[in-house]
Formats: sequence, structure tokens, C-alpha cells
Amino acid sequence: MGGDVRVAEAYVGAVSDVERTLRATFIDVRLNLLRTQRFWAIHALAGARLIEMVNDERDAQTQRLDAYVSRIRDLAARFSGDVPLAVVDTHVLLHYRLFDEVDWPAIVGAENVRLVVPLRVIDELDAKKAGRRQELGDRARTVIRHLEETLARNGDVREGVRLEVVALAELDPDTYGAPPLLADIEIIEVSEGLSSYAGGGMAHLITGDLGMRIRARDRSLLVVGMPDEYSLPAKDSTKPDTAT
Repeated sequence: MGGDVRVAEAYVGAVSDVERTLRATFIDVRLNLLRTQRFWAIHALAGARLIEMVNDERDAQTQRLDAYVSRIRDLAARFSGDVPLAVVDTHVLLHYRLFDEVDWPAIVGAENVRLVVPLRVIDELDAKKAGRRQELGDRARTVIRHLEETLARNGDVREGVRLEVVALAELDPDTYGAPPLLADIEIIEVSEGLSSYAGGGMAHLITGDLGMRIRARDRSLLVVGMPDEYSLPAKDSTKPDTAT
């Protein structure tokens, strides 16, 4: 039996060494496969190595929490400041004048604005391109082209306005690979996350969609209705521009 215990202890120690190596090499590595039911049966024979398991768990949790703290600090540094954020939804980009023709500082009430397009909105626009309504698809293509051109010039939309695209997974990595949310909910989650990092009153969700406004206000978000003056006439709301 003594030989079995020594083998068990050696195996538990080897697993511990592998875990430490993986954690030192990779970020957020999944280690659950190292410890199967057979491992725990072996571990039961190697009770003397329990302290090693405690130390490994302590180190793993410390690393995980340190990574969270670092990510939170980076996001706070990225989004905080005295320039408000204006988050726009798909409805605004499709049914109002092109985003580079809108006076965003006037809408938000500030001299400078960071115009934020959630990545889910880009996905929605891409989906519209392949939809049944050709006019709406053409409008989506026009918007995407303008977004691409703006991002290519470092996000400069117009004086005092800078564009950036933000994915929900950037703000909450735990959502990466999770089942997709409804589009409106994901856009609201992005706005909520930005509100947390930017500070109270600095992130505005701008929409012309009543359903979106109701859902956002239920989350106590700062919601701004898109001014009617930028609304496209019904017959032109899906008409693409003719710029080359």
C-alpha cells in the first residue's frame, strides 16, 4: 500500500506542476480536464498532498482576480474622462441621416462626443444586407461603407466626434462564447457596461425606437431620443446615397 501512496502523491504533484506551468504560460486557461473523477480517486490516496491542492487553488483564484482587477482598470482608463459617450442602435443608423451628418455634440449637450457603435449593431447591419427588402439592404451597405471609411481614418467623424466599435465581450469577457442575447438586450448591456466604466451621466443610449427606450429606462440608463429633425422621410428612409 505504501508504494501506491507514493505513486499517488507523485501523480498529484505532477498535476500540480502542469497546472502551474499552464497558468504561467496562458491567460484564463481552463484546467478542469486535469482533474477528472479518476484524479480525485488518486488524490484520496495522497491526502498528504492536500496542502498542495490548497496552494494551487489559492494561486489560481489570485491570478483570476488579479486579471479582473487589471481589466477593470484598463476599461475605466479607456472610457472614463470628460468626453461623454453616445451609444447608437441599429434603428438610428438605418432610419436617420447618416451618422457623419448628425450634430452629436448638440444631441448630447457637450463640445466633444465619443460615438459608440456596439459590435452587435454591425452584425445587424450585415444581416440587413442579405434581407428580402432591397432598399433596406442598400441602406445597410451604405452605412457600413461609411463606418469602414471612418474607422480607416482613426474614427474621426467630424470635429468633436470620434467613432469606435465596442463588443460586449470587451466589457464582460464572461459573455464570450455564451448563447447570444436578443439584439436590443445586448445593445443595452453594452450601454450599461459603458455607464459603469465611464461614470454616472457620461454614457447616453441614443435611439428612435420606443421599445428600446422602454427597455433601457427599466435599467435606469440615460436615454436620449433621436431628434425628429434627422429622421429620413418615409420614402427615402431606405434610400442609399449615391457617393462613389
